[in-house]
Amino acid sequence: MSKKTLEAKRVERQRHIANGLYSGMTYREMAAQQKVALSTIHSDVKAILKALQKETLQDAEKYRRVELRRLDLLHNVAWRQAQQGNLQAIDRLLKIQDQRAKYHTGVQDNPRHELTGAAGGPIEYLAQLRAADAELEAFEEAEE
Repeated sequence: MSKKTLEAKRVERQRHIANGLYSGMTYREMAAQQKVALSTIHSDVKAILKALQKETLQDAEKYRRVELRRLDLLHNVAWRQAQQGNLQAIDRLLKIQDQRAKYHTGVQDNPRHELTGAAGGPIEYLAQLRAADAELEAFEEAEE
């Protein structure tokens, strides 16, 4: 089988595994459904989680760039008014500069931000992935 064919099969399998995790299937159920070893499921789940993490970081960087551009536009407006001696504009300009600094250097005072699911609860998809990962680890320990 060619590398292209193997890669296509792996991607398709991982898509099915991600859907299985989302629907609450166990690693064993997914292994049986895909006709692969449990260790393959474990490897695929790790790859899926890594891809999700990378995507999340890329989305965060895109958001940071958009917010910096918005702050630049606001800065330009406040700057013109501040140059005319408007004290409120000067105060606003300082606040905008402080906000821009947070995006450039990281959030000041390092506050913690958490993502939550419905009604402030955990994000169910990630919780299911973690539970499935823990299930496999327990299974692997039991086999040893």
